[in-house]
Amino acid sequence: MSTELEIQEAFLHFMSCILKGYRNFLNPISSSQLNLKATNAASLFDMQGTYYKIIHTMLFFVGFVKSRDKAYAKFFNQVLKTQMFIRFVEERSFVSENDASLAFFDECAEKVDDLKDEPQLIEMDSTHTRYVK
Repeated sequence: MSTELEIQEAFLHFMSCILKGYRNFLNPISSSQLNLKATNAASLFDMQGTYYKIIHTMLFFVGFVKSRDKAYAKFFNQVLKTQMFIRFVEERSFVSENDASLAFFDECAEKVDDLKDEPQLIEMDSTHTRYVK
């Protein structure tokens, strides 16, 4: 396996593990909600079941963080404040379910087990992946 593919595999496995189950916290968007407020991350992701906290004007996605190991709460709070994560939630909320890259990630995130040494997600002898072909 080339170094580049090993890096891709490691990153994909890491992101799949940390975001496993994220879809359970996405709030559905109806056509009547397609306005400026609907693009606010607080409207798109479950913050605490029914409410969220604002601490130092940053939104904390408490519902998702509470579903993770308490030892990693600080890490997840930091990840969820990043522009990358906010953009991921926006894309995941507004892009079609048929988007190949999102479908691929969703399959990886659902099938990966962070407690086990998983088989490779990327097939090394082709341009296909283990889950999406």
